[in-house]
Amino acid sequence: MKLKICLFLFVIATFVCAQPKLFVENKQHDWGTVAEGSTTLKHTFTVVNKGSDTLKISKVNASCGCTVAKYDSIVAPGKTGKVSAEFDISKRTGRETKTLTVYSNDADSAQVHLNLTVFIKTPLDAVQKWMTLYSDKGKISGNISFLTAQKDFKINKSFYAANHRDAKNSVQAPITVNAIFKSKSKPDANGDITYEYDFNFSKNVAEYENGAITFETNVKEKPSVSTNVSIEPKKAAPY
Repeated sequence: MKLKICLFLFVIATFVCAQPKLFVENKQHDWGTVAEGSTTLKHTFTVVNKGSDTLKISKVNASCGCTVAKYDSIVAPGKTGKVSAEFDISKRTGRETKTLTVYSNDADSAQVHLNLTVFIKTPLDAVQKWMTLYSDKGKISGNISFLTAQKDFKINKSFYAANHRDAKNSVQAPITVNAIFKSKSKPDANGDITYEYDFNFSKNVAEYENGAITFETNVKEKPSVSTNVSIEPKKAAPY
């Protein structure tokens, strides 16, 4: 009788104590510097189940839609599994950091974060990808920075184009933008120089409007770059 009770208690204790343990030795991966024009970067994280019960990965969420994750949903005790990521960088430049969140039945670490980083080097990049501008009695001004390794960088021509048609359903003609050089930095660790420009143009805006400013430059590898803008009429200050 005592033997049966001991065996029963042993089975219960084993059942209660058995649990999975998700372990990832390297939770971060850096692709380093890649050239603009690359399409998809791939990396696989190795997941180890250091527990005594089956590890079940229920889902893996990516921090943005540009990253797709695939994973092994079941990892036996003492075995390894994979969490693979594909990061679409076709429309991205500069420093990018993405996170994968792994959800599992590990009671001590129900969520584990895996980080991916990369620097996408481009011959020319506008630091400000989107900006809000204000039309003050038809006068619009702002400032923008460019990143390039070219030491004699300059803007040859720039223009603004609205995204929508006018009241007559006609495409609005581009408006010339005046770009004035302001300053430049010393080369950074990647050899890139930051050039700062002020700009201005004229346009009467009665209500909110979206568009883009395109800058044509002397960079042969990438002769033009655009930044998206929203324009709003400047409101008069209250008395």
